[in-house]
Amino acid sequence: MPLVAKTPREAFHTFQDHLNRTLNKALTSSRLRFIVRSAKQEKTSLAFFDARSRPVAVRLPSSFWYLSLRQNLQAVPVKEGYELRTLQYAYRIQRTPSIQDEAEVRFEYVSRELDPSARAS
Repeated sequence: MPLVAKTPREAFHTFQDHLNRTLNKALTSSRLRFIVRSAKQEKTSLAFFDARSRPVAVRLPSSFWYLSLRQNLQAVPVKEGYELRTLQYAYRIQRTPSIQDEAEVRFEYVSRELDPSARAS
């Protein structure tokens, strides 16, 4: 069931709150934040950020592993308001906080809207 809200920002906040509740119960006390990526404010990147607003991986409690989560979203106008769509995501488990470092485990998705050659899942 798609997430629909009155404004793009409301859709982004709803999704951000849902993911933070889930992650904070199961994995980490760190909070995801979003940064709006377009002039029309209909696209955003959701991730863990450091104090300089750079995406980072966060340490998992009682572990030497780090979690990186990045989700690129778009709020698309529909009859009821704005529907949230995932354009791309990357979830990574790694040994360091730098997202430039190699992941031990990763899950990634790219929509055909961003890359027409992307495989259907």
